[in-house]
Amino acid sequence: MVNVRKRGNGYQYYFEIAPVDGKRKQKVKSGFKTKSEAYNERMKAYNEYRTFIYTKNNIL
Repeated sequence: MVNVRKRGNGYQYYFEIAPVDGKRKQKVKSGFKTKSEAYNERMKAYNEYRTFIYTKNNIL
């Protein structure tokens, strides 16, 4: 799910990551001038996160 929202004069993206101590956690970054810029960066960050988790779990 794409999660982008307007914050002040810019946009921010966010997505849920693995829970820590049973609590929900999110990856958040803001300061994008356009909604599409935030969306594109969110997709890059989410794919990097998924690759990291996949690689970490398969190495162990």
